[in-house]
Amino acid sequence: MNKRPNGVWLICAYIAWTSMSSLVGISYAFLSSDPGAQWGRDYYLSLNAWQITYVLFNALLALSAGIALFLMRRIAAPLFTGVLVLGIGNSIWQVSSGWIADRGVDAIGWGGVIVALLLGLVLIGAIVSYVWWLRIKGRLS
Repeated sequence: MNKRPNGVWLICAYIAWTSMSSLVGISYAFLSSDPGAQWGRDYYLSLNAWQITYVLFNALLALSAGIALFLMRRIAAPLFTGVLVLGIGNSIWQVSSGWIADRGVDAIGWGGVIVALLLGLVLIGAIVSYVWWLRIKGRLS
């Protein structure tokens, strides 16, 4: 087995961190009596069955991609590409549906929304590029 590059460790740590943060955030939204949790409750309760399925599928795809990368498997590259495509689709939906205008702008302003969208795209784009580079270089089996 090849030694895992530091980038693999960083990406896997990032996937683990975001997964745990999401679970904590959902738990906080529904279990906390803090008035600040209402924003999260409103968001999750506003999702329809298709949107919940989409979010769950994207989360499972990201976890699968992270596990595949940790195991240094070639399938990690197309899995991370799927995460990128679903993330772009989710961003387009949130912007075009008015969800961001109704909720996101109130929370962080338009500048914050644009920065968050761009940072998310750059981050997952860098991850996808790195994982494909590992695959092309033969580091993934």
